[in-house]
Amino acid sequence: MIDGSKIVHLLTHLRKDWRRRFRRRPHRRHFHLALGFFYWTPSYVLALASLSAYAKARVPGLRVTLVPIQAESSPSDFVCEVLDLDPDLLGISVASPVWPRLVPYLTKLGRQFPELPIVIGGYQAILSPAETISHPAVRYVCSGEGEQPLVDLILRFQTGDEAAVSGLWEKTASGEIRTSGPVLADLSKLPFPDYSLYADRQDLRYWGPHGIESSRLLTVPVLTGRGCPHRCTYCNNTSLLNIYKRTGKYLRKYRVESVIEGLVNLKHRYGVEYFQFADEMFLSDMVYARQCLRAYQKDVCLPFSIFSHVERMTPEFCEFAAGAGCHSMWFGVESGSESYRRRYLNRTMSNEEILRAAQNARRAGIKLMIFNMIGMPFESKGDMLRTIELTRQIDPERAVFGQYVPLPATPLYELARESGLLLPTEEGRQMWELGHLNLREHPLGATRAELSEITQEIWRYHAENNRFDS
Repeated sequence: MIDGSKIVHLLTHLRKDWRRRFRRRPHRRHFHLALGFFYWTPSYVLALASLSAYAKARVPGLRVTLVPIQAESSPSDFVCEVLDLDPDLLGISVASPVWPRLVPYLTKLGRQFPELPIVIGGYQAILSPAETISHPAVRYVCSGEGEQPLVDLILRFQTGDEAAVSGLWEKTASGEIRTSGPVLADLSKLPFPDYSLYADRQDLRYWGPHGIESSRLLTVPVLTGRGCPHRCTYCNNTSLLNIYKRTGKYLRKYRVESVIEGLVNLKHRYGVEYFQFADEMFLSDMVYARQCLRAYQKDVCLPFSIFSHVERMTPEFCEFAAGAGCHSMWFGVESGSESYRRRYLNRTMSNEEILRAAQNARRAGIKLMIFNMIGMPFESKGDMLRTIELTRQIDPERAVFGQYVPLPATPLYELARESGLLLPTEEGRQMWELGHLNLREHPLGATRAELSEITQEIWRYHAENNRFDS
C-alpha cells in the first residue's frame, strides 16, 4: 500500500529543492549560517556557542541556526532538515573518533546538494585537515580556532571576494587545495558564548537539563579559558600544544569580569541553578582561579564543579573552593597502576598523592568525580584491576570509565600505530563503547575475553558504588 503522507512529504521537499536550486541568492536579505555537530546524547558544544556569538557581533543581521545530528537519525533525515533550513553555509564541529560516523551524512548531503558550502572544524579538522578536505562534500576545513576564519568566510561570500582566508583550507572549483596555518583567537575580543543557540522558547531545559553532578538542578557548562598545559599521551591537547607553539600563547583566559557578567546573565535569563566549569584545566592559573572564584562567590552564588588536578587539590585550596560554592571536583586518574601511568600516559603523580588529594577535597565537603580508561596499549588485566581497586579506595561519588580510543597525532596513538595495534577505521569502530577493544590483541595487553571480564566488574562497581546529588 502506498503511504500518501510520505509522498506528500517527498513532493514538498522536491519543491523546496527546486526553489533552492533556482532562486537568486543575491536577493536574500540576511546571511544564514547553520552550525552542527554529531552526538549520542544531548550536550552543549561550547565552541559553536562561541562561533555564533562572534559571528553575530561581526556580521549585521546574521541568522544562526543549530543543526544537531542525532546518532539515531538517518542521513536522509539530516538532509531533509538541512533542506528545510536552507542555509547559505553549513559549519560542522567534529571530533576525530566521530568522523567515520559523520561521513555517510556528509556523503548523502553532498550528493543531494553539491552547491551547499560546508566547512568542517573541531579536532578532526585541526589534526587531520588533509583527510577531512578530501571528502567530496567538504569545501573548507578550519585548521585552528574558528571565530575569525568563519567571519572572514561569511564576509567573502557577501562581497564575492575570492581571496584566501587565513586559518582555512579551501578546495577551489578547479580542485586545487589552498592551505593555511592555524590561527588563535584573542579571547579579550570575544563576546560571551551565545547560549540562545541551545534555547527553545527561552528555556535551556529541553537540551540538557541536568549534569552528572546534580540530577535536580538546571546545569550548564561554561569556560573561563582555552588550552591545557599538560602533555598526557592519550589526549589531543598534546598535539594542539605542538601545532600552536609558533602561533602565540596557547593557554589563555577570558577576562574575569566578562565571565562573571555572562554567568549572572545566564542565571537570570534562563534560571540556571548549577555551573560546570568545563575548562580542561580550570586551575592552570591559580591566581586567576582565586580571582574568578571570589567574584563568583560575590555575584553568582550558585553551586559549581571544576576540572582539577591532584597537585592543585591542597587542603587550603579545597577549603577556599568549598567556601566559594564548589560542589564537586573532577580529576583524571586514568590508570590505577603507577608504573603504567608514568611509562605510557605521562602522568607522574603517585597513588598516594591521588588519595591525599581526594581526602583533602572530602574533608572540605567537596564531592569527587574521576575519569578512568581501560583497553589501552600494553595495559594488562592486572593494570585494569588496579584501576578498579584504586577507584574503590578513592570512593568517588561518580567514577567514569571510558574505553580507550586512539586519537590521531597523539603520542599514544603513534605508539599503537608503530606497534601495529591499530584497527582499520570503520563506521562502528573507535567509539566510546565500554568493553569494545579498539586495538588488536597484543602481548602485554589484555585480551578481549579479559577486557570483557573487567567490564563486568566495572558494571558491578557502578551498581554498588556510584552516587551523586539527587
